[in-house]
Amino acid sequence: MVWATVVETAGLEVGQLWEGKVVFAYNTAGQVLEHLLKSGAGTAFHDAIDPRRRRYLERRFLQILARRREPGQQFEVVHDCVSCIARKP
Repeated sequence: MVWATVVETAGLEVGQLWEGKVVFAYNTAGQVLEHLLKSGAGTAFHDAIDPRRRRYLERRFLQILARRREPGQQFEVVHDCVSCIARKP
């Protein structure tokens, strides 16, 4: 996404804009699940799941995630970030 265009479409001028990524590395699938559940999107998803099926679905998620990792590698959770200073023209 071109963030400057989004800002300008909102009727603002971009003063400064930074884009980047924050990468979190974890050794276990459980640590990944904990990280995701503490994020806003993960919490909303978790809360939307039928509480009676939550434990089963968490176990399935952990199993699938564990199978995707190559031996000896860490799990990576990547958050894309954008920061902008904008002003009214």
